[in-house]
Amino acid sequence: MTLGQKTKQLRTKLGLTQRDVANRAMISQASVSRLESDLTLQLKSNALSRLAQALNTTIDHLVGKEDLLTPEDILRSDPTIGELLKLYSVLDAEDRQYVLGWMRYLVNSSGQKAA
Repeated sequence: MTLGQKTKQLRTKLGLTQRDVANRAMISQASVSRLESDLTLQLKSNALSRLAQALNTTIDHLVGKEDLLTPEDILRSDPTIGELLKLYSVLDAEDRQYVLGWMRYLVNSSGQKAA
């Protein structure tokens, strides 16, 4: 999978527009479009870093050095996950099931698919 294909895949999975990604990564929307169309095959390291952050992933995952994110990569890419895990860890089994039920409900009602 090319950098552009991976970018588009992650962007659509997050429900973002090209403009959303461009704003988050501080690059032009045209740059995102060219990247996703494979007209641009590489980015400067600082732009690539911002793009990975905008897509809640790592540079290695974005450029295909790894297809699976490690738990550490996920924690680094989204600081709120660490807080969610800490809060979840203090719940008893019944409350954990309740939280999972709500999360499934939210994902399903938003029309998104869980990974």
